[in-house]
Formats: sequence, C-alpha cells, structure tokens
Amino acid sequence: MQVINKMIYSNDINILNKIENNIKIIQLQVS
Repeated sequence: MQVINKMIYSNDINILNKIENNIKIIQLQVS
C-alpha cells in the first residue's frame, strides 16, 4: 500500500507542477 500511496503522491506533485507552469506561462502571455 505504501508504494501505491507514494506513486499517487508523486503523481499529484507532478500535476501541481504542470498547473503551476501553465499559470506562469499564461501570466507571461497576458502581460
């Protein structure tokens, strides 16, 4: 179970990082 939890956790981190990058890109385009 712990391995699965770690996989899910790291996947969430990756998704958050992608969202954060998208926000930065959008901010750059808007300005």
